Amino acid sequence: MKIWEMMIESKLFAIGLLILIAITLMAIFADYIAPYDPIAQDFKPKLPPSPKHWLGTDELGRDVFSRLVYGSRITLYVAFVSVSIACLLGIPIGLIAGYYGGKVDKVLNFLIDLMLSFPAIILTILITGMLGPSLTNAMIAISIAFAPRIARIVRGQVLSVKEEDYVVAVKAMGAGGFYTMTKHVFPNSMAPLLVQVTLSLGTAVLVESALAFLGLSAQPPTPSWGDMLNRGRRYIYSAPWMLTAPGIMITLAVLAFNLIGDGLRDLLDPRLRRL
Repeated sequence: MKIWEMMIESKLFAIGLLILIAITLMAIFADYIAPYDPIAQDFKPKLPPSPKHWLGTDELGRDVFSRLVYGSRITLYVAFVSVSIACLLGIPIGLIAGYYGGKVDKVLNFLIDLMLSFPAIILTILITGMLGPSLTNAMIAISIAFAPRIARIVRGQVLSVKEEDYVVAVKAMGAGGFYTMTKHVFPNSMAPLLVQVTLSLGTAVLVESALAFLGLSAQPPTPSWGDMLNRGRRYIYSAPWMLTAPGIMITLAVLAFNLIGDGLRDLLDPRLRRL
C-alpha cells in the first residue's frame, strides 16, 4: 500500500506521520531554524518568552527554542539507532528460536523471559550506570533492553507462519533452514514487527529523556530534552517555560510514533481496520 493511500485510509497514521515529519525537518534544518547558538549564554538568565527569545531563556541565559530545536537531533538519533540495533539483535534470536524450536527455543526463550522480567527503564538505568553516563552508552542500554521484545514478537510470528502450507511445501522440496527462514518465514512475519518497532521508537524517546533527566545520557552542554526537563523542574514556579517546552516536545514525539504504530496496526490487520 502506498504511503499516501495509507494516510487517506487512516487518520491516526496521517496525523502521526505529519508530526514526525515536522520534528524530523526541525532536526535536519536545526542550523537554519534555531535563531541562536544552543550553548551561547546571555547575561540575563530566565528571561520570559518575547519576540527576541520566543520560548524564553534558561537559568544560564541560553535560548530555550534553539536548545529545543537542536535537542530534537539527539532524541531522534538515539531512538532510531537504538531501535535499529535492537532489531539486529532481536530478529535473528526470534527467528532461530521460533523456527528450530526444541531445546534451542527453550534456552533462548528463557533468556528472553529473563530480560523481560526487568522493566525497560530499570534495565537501561542499570546498564547505563555500569557503563557510565554518555550518549553512546545510553543507546547501548536501550538496545539491550528492547531486543528481547523484538525477539518475542518475531518468535511468536515464526511459530505461526512456519506451520503454513507453503512453508511446509518449501521444506518438503528440500529447501534449507536459512533459505526458508529468510525467503518465506520472515517476510510473512513483518506486519506485527513493524508495529512493534514503531511503538518501540516512541518508548525509546521516553527512555532516553528519562536517562537524560537523570544525567545518564548526553552530557551538558549538549542540548537534550530530558536534560532541559531536569533543569526546568528547579524553576517550575519562577520560569515555567523552561519545563513546559521540552515536555510538550517529548509528548508530541511519543504521540507521533504511537499514532503511526496504531495506524499501521489497523491497516495491516483486517480485523482491526476501520470502515
